[in-house]
Amino acid sequence: MITRRRLMQNGFGLGGLSLLFGCGSIRKYFQPEVSRTAIDIHAHIFNGRDVPIVGFLKQVILRDPHEPVEDMPITEGFLKLLTKIMLSGTPGAAQELETLNKRGFAPLSEPEVLRRDEQNVANGLTAFSADMGQQTAGLRTTRTEEELVLDQIAAEVGQPGLRNSLQTPENQARILAAQIFKPEDAGALSQGEIRSYRHRSPFIQTIRWAGLQTRPRVDILAELGRLYGGPSGIRMFSPSLVDFSAWFSTNEGVTPLETLITLFSAIAKGFPNALVLNFAPFCPLRAALETEDDPAIDTLRHVKRAVQEGGFAGVKLYPPMGFLPAGNERVERRCCRTPA
Repeated sequence: MITRRRLMQNGFGLGGLSLLFGCGSIRKYFQPEVSRTAIDIHAHIFNGRDVPIVGFLKQVILRDPHEPVEDMPITEGFLKLLTKIMLSGTPGAAQELETLNKRGFAPLSEPEVLRRDEQNVANGLTAFSADMGQQTAGLRTTRTEEELVLDQIAAEVGQPGLRNSLQTPENQARILAAQIFKPEDAGALSQGEIRSYRHRSPFIQTIRWAGLQTRPRVDILAELGRLYGGPSGIRMFSPSLVDFSAWFSTNEGVTPLETLITLFSAIAKGFPNALVLNFAPFCPLRAALETEDDPAIDTLRHVKRAVQEGGFAGVKLYPPMGFLPAGNERVERRCCRTPA
């Protein structure tokens, strides 16, 4: 009797075929050492320009996945702050592609990246304060949501009363950002080491995450490489793009998918530290609805271009975004939008 274990031990070459067809004798083959190189099979790389920020924050980042979207107790003030930060100095895909074409792949060092994150958070805080000042002019007896957000940040990083000090809004923002990114140990990080910060509440961590989302996508990929790559770590990353232009409760503009495909194709061709195998996104329900509206629409056009021209390794289907095993004719169409 030929067992699966015996077949695997003797390989799938001629020896394996001989066993399958009952001829010849069992032969032993040299078994090479199994590579210890790790392969990442699931990653998403995007920045604040690629997601509908309010919808993404409400439905993905800040909500309890077991609770309805509309019932989440997220203040509008906090959403406004995170939006300001995530769009502060954040490059669009076309801008990043132009930079890559001019300068090549030159990701910043870890300290430089963190300094830029901190500066973008400071700029976002400054813009948030400026908007708040325009909206709250006049005499008031209670604090607004925006003021409560700033006061909570100040209190959590050990700067209570900062908003009422004589510091300018710009200086206040720089002070808060410096405290938000203040490490417990200011030493350099080794490969794979995660920095520990002095202030680690979920509130403050979310603000730091918003700062990370201001980076170019190639620097976010480089951060994945720093944390998980190296000679003994992951040597192949497979980013799966996501079409964020539909299925969210807000109608916000995002980076067009065709632009992201062009950018990630360029990243994969030239990224120096790992093999990058991209996967293009495809939502079957959205394709069905769009084709029904206009039969002339080629719903697979982006996927075709990504694989045939952009060097993408394959396609990732997103049926959880709304495609059901049956009964799709009853699905409401109000959530399907065209990218801005």
